[in-house]
Amino acid sequence: MKKLRPMGTATVLSRDTELQLVEWVIKYRRLGAPVSALMLHFKALEFAEQAGLSQQTFTASGEWRKGFITRHRLSFRARTRQGQKSPEDSAKAVEELSKTMKETMHKLDIQEAYNADQTPIFFEYVPKQTLNARGACKVWVRSGGKDKERMTCMLLGSSYGRKLTPFFVIKTRKSTVKKRAEENLRLRHGFGKTLWKEIKVLQELHGAQIYGNSTGWWTSDLSITWLDYHFKHRPEPTRPLLLLWDEFSAHWTPEAKAHADQLHVHLLDVPGGHTSVCQPADVAWNAPLKHQLRLRWLRRLQEQVARQEIQREGIKPPKRGDVVRWVADSWSELSAATVANGFNGILEPSPLSEDDEQAFTELANKLESMDLLDIAVGEVSDRDDVVDINLAIAE
Repeated sequence: MKKLRPMGTATVLSRDTELQLVEWVIKYRRLGAPVSALMLHFKALEFAEQAGLSQQTFTASGEWRKGFITRHRLSFRARTRQGQKSPEDSAKAVEELSKTMKETMHKLDIQEAYNADQTPIFFEYVPKQTLNARGACKVWVRSGGKDKERMTCMLLGSSYGRKLTPFFVIKTRKSTVKKRAEENLRLRHGFGKTLWKEIKVLQELHGAQIYGNSTGWWTSDLSITWLDYHFKHRPEPTRPLLLLWDEFSAHWTPEAKAHADQLHVHLLDVPGGHTSVCQPADVAWNAPLKHQLRLRWLRRLQEQVARQEIQREGIKPPKRGDVVRWVADSWSELSAATVANGFNGILEPSPLSEDDEQAFTELANKLESMDLLDIAVGEVSDRDDVVDINLAIAE
């Protein structure tokens, strides 16, 4: 006998029971809770039992699940974001942070804001999926054995798009001799004499600062060292500046906060749970940076395949110097506009009032009539050098 129902419409559950199941799905998603295929399977069996259907009559099979999804215009989607906070909470956090930043910058007469973020940098970026023949029970992928090895990198950018020297923290064994350990920390960034020779060359080659400790993680002492390096010798050391930092504990120890105060660095914390929308680094530059690191790892893999090294020796993992070079080059190649764009959500310029706009227009017209304003200049960003622009026009 031929099937009379269209494909995907056969069902054993009554329409009312299915609608109850749909309501359950909608309720869960409104709460932000995930609904997996397995959860749907067990919940369907539960509703079927309540409707008086045995598991022999209704099994919530894969075919039924496909039909249920089709009938009710549902689909399984990959998550685009996860966390405890809802999008509405995040939008409110952005608004509140923006207000606080603008008020603080106005009060302290600060023109440029900074954001620093530490991120783990892995030695290998082995893809989670690979093309493979269908039906294979095992899908084997080579690696260099360092896919879990990592270093920490602290990147600092500004609302003007400036990119400052990256700081790396590498895991290294601490000397068991107290005097030597103190000497290594004081003179060689925590490294022993032999390793320091390599580290010093890497620093000079790639314009980076590299430190070592037993964990490879950021510490309160490093926060103080980092603050000194970037802000202690700035041109106007007593002029306040604003630094946006996440809630990582090593950033907010009493010693780190007191040192920031001495340097006239006003610390502002990124709201917990909202870094993906409030922290410029997470908003704008971390993703393209990690993308560039993956590309560099893949190029290295392709080069090894082309030289037929994998067949003879297996995949050679990148060395410490390779990873530092990848990060330094990727950070250098990141555009100033990308870095500055990370601040757009929290430092959007307030619109001018009608009176202010009229006053600026009248001033511009007056300057133009006196030949003091060249209309050919066009829009001038606060990051532009007006002298360079005029020289370019003159040429």
